[in-house]
Amino acid sequence: MNDQVYNIKMSWSTIGLMSAELADYNILSAESLKRKIKSENKALTKEYRALTSKEEQTKFKQTKFSYFIPSGLFNVRQNESLNTYSNIICIDIDSVDDPDSIKEIIYEKCIHFLLCFTSTGGEGVKILVVGDENYLNHGLLYEAYADYYEELLNIPGKVDRKCKDLARACILSYDPDVFWNKRLEEDDNWWPEPIEVKESVDLNQNKANYHGPYDEKVSTDEEGKNNDDKHFKEVVESYKYLQSNELSITSTHEEWYKLGFAFAETFSYKAGRAHYLKYCALDGEDHSESKSEKQWEYSWKNNDHKISFNTFRYMVRKAGFEFKQTVQQEAETSFSRHSEHPYVRVGPDWYKITLVKNAYGYYDEEILSWKVTEIIRDLGKEVVSELLCFDLFTNKPDFTKGYSRLHGNRFNLASPLTYIPIEGVYQSSYRMLKRMIVGAGTIKENLQGDMFTMISDYLTILVQRPVQKLPALLLLSKENGTGKTFFLNWLRMLLGANVVIVGNDQIKSRFNSTYANKLVVAVDEGFLEVDKRSEKERMKMMATAVEMFVESKGKDAVKMDSHCKLIFSSNDEERVMHIDQTETRWLAIKVPVIEEEDRDNDLLTKLIKEAPAFMYLLLNRSVFHARVDRMWFASKLFNNEALRKIVESTLPRKFKLIEEVIAEAFVMDDHSATIYVSNMELTLAVNIVAKYKLEPSDVKECLISRNIEKSNPRNQNWPYIDRMDGKKTQTAKGRCWILYREEWE
Repeated sequence: MNDQVYNIKMSWSTIGLMSAELADYNILSAESLKRKIKSENKALTKEYRALTSKEEQTKFKQTKFSYFIPSGLFNVRQNESLNTYSNIICIDIDSVDDPDSIKEIIYEKCIHFLLCFTSTGGEGVKILVVGDENYLNHGLLYEAYADYYEELLNIPGKVDRKCKDLARACILSYDPDVFWNKRLEEDDNWWPEPIEVKESVDLNQNKANYHGPYDEKVSTDEEGKNNDDKHFKEVVESYKYLQSNELSITSTHEEWYKLGFAFAETFSYKAGRAHYLKYCALDGEDHSESKSEKQWEYSWKNNDHKISFNTFRYMVRKAGFEFKQTVQQEAETSFSRHSEHPYVRVGPDWYKITLVKNAYGYYDEEILSWKVTEIIRDLGKEVVSELLCFDLFTNKPDFTKGYSRLHGNRFNLASPLTYIPIEGVYQSSYRMLKRMIVGAGTIKENLQGDMFTMISDYLTILVQRPVQKLPALLLLSKENGTGKTFFLNWLRMLLGANVVIVGNDQIKSRFNSTYANKLVVAVDEGFLEVDKRSEKERMKMMATAVEMFVESKGKDAVKMDSHCKLIFSSNDEERVMHIDQTETRWLAIKVPVIEEEDRDNDLLTKLIKEAPAFMYLLLNRSVFHARVDRMWFASKLFNNEALRKIVESTLPRKFKLIEEVIAEAFVMDDHSATIYVSNMELTLAVNIVAKYKLEPSDVKECLISRNIEKSNPRNQNWPYIDRMDGKKTQTAKGRCWILYREEWE
């Protein structure tokens, strides 16, 4: 079998014809297509053919069947969204009396076709034939093939001429008798030639009436480079390296030859020519532009798809250049990009991995519970037995390198990025962050303890080291319209499905499966009732725990790795929750009101466009603050005015009373810098003025919360206070509280 049957790439979708969206990793080779047609959708095809109403058949076909687009790879099922042309055309023969006889004639007599199978309704035939590298000839070739097959098979008018559209979809029906051109199986080097056409369209002519996939869409700089192509950055960076080191990768004829074909395979005509001539010019005096022009024309016209962009990568690596692998390339190691079928079994349960377009225009990978009976219905029992199976879930977020859905016998619930970080402009993102986070630092100028620098480091660590524990953020402002919720939505857009935004009811519920495996859990308009200590302790545990029990209704709790980062946004600046004076998990941020002149109704659109550039910044930025604590930052940096206001406002009334008694004791004894007092004596002093009686345990809890220490050793002599007149009238032995004046004034 000729290797080209594996290299032909076509878009396919499991969503159904009702949606024009196509996931970027839904790529099908010609060999995989034949296997799918032969083994899948048997039950669906049988059910479809049993329908008698035309309306029912149309609805069934549009919603139930998968489909593929023979002519190439598309982002959306539209002609102008073509990314890569496959040179394949699907000829659609409708309503013939004996499809099997038609297929026999095609098998024996036709030489131009690649693959042939029966259509979904069982009354027609689909023939995949080979075109040429010029996608503009697609319609002309379809007409020529239509004439050829109608004459050969004596079926005038039976070829559907409406199917010559470049983005025409074809239903993935079931046919156990699908077959290759027999010459492919007899000769590994044989490949069908395209039929001749009477006229052809010049690929480089001005196409005023045709919105093609390349030249009209390409944004070019003054040198004609294709800035939209995903390989553009690699070519530019490699060229800079070769130029600065006075190196060439086209010094031999073989290299010169291969580079032309590598660029012809990867780029449009205009962009590929510009890249090729620039690289050839690195040969200096040995370079002949006219010869390189002719070689490029030869490469473009004779591209046989055997030399890919990887050949170029190999050539520049050999010259000493090292590529920085992008997050998207790493993300292609995710499960769905490795598996032809988006289903897995984890433990006894089945799941489907699918892409869902989010509100920001990017795609999230979602893992949906799926019935095995439906999978068998779609794929058949034989295919189901070959699907991947895992024992457990795991949670391994990674935005830099090494991301994979597969971790031994565990399936990773953390999601990959679904866009490519790339160096660029992030001006609007920076302004938004700078307006919300008040500080003297900037992106380029970092300052120790500065709030803006700390949040910049927070975001950097979140992206570069997602398993590192970080302080829980409190975004606080009494006023509305400060952008707190907008900041949460921005994080959701930036990190995709790894961020979840929940409300108070959800975060307080014991059923935590909606957020337990997320990297960032953002609570919008959140608060914890001051008197309910259990809620606060649960949040503290979430912020520091390395493992968490995931609970769902009707299911047993499952233990899983936890890398949760908590963010609360609230309008209650003073009583959002009770925070102890010694707490080291919370970083409170006072968010200022947006001034009228700073409001931008198009800000979200700008931030969506800048997301790849800002993510690139975070992936390559150096962290300024050194790691000194389990939450990375020194806890003393959290002690700001916003946090102190919460601590004072949520202090229990009994604690306030104890602190007032101690402060008054220092006022009455204005000479001593230190007071020594036993737990019992202090309790008695407090109860003299207390409305309700306090226990010694209350005093102990209060002083421990302020990190007050007792004396050591136990038999130490110490004076104690008589609160009524402030005089030190006695001495005692044993452990006592040591109170310093500067801590209570």
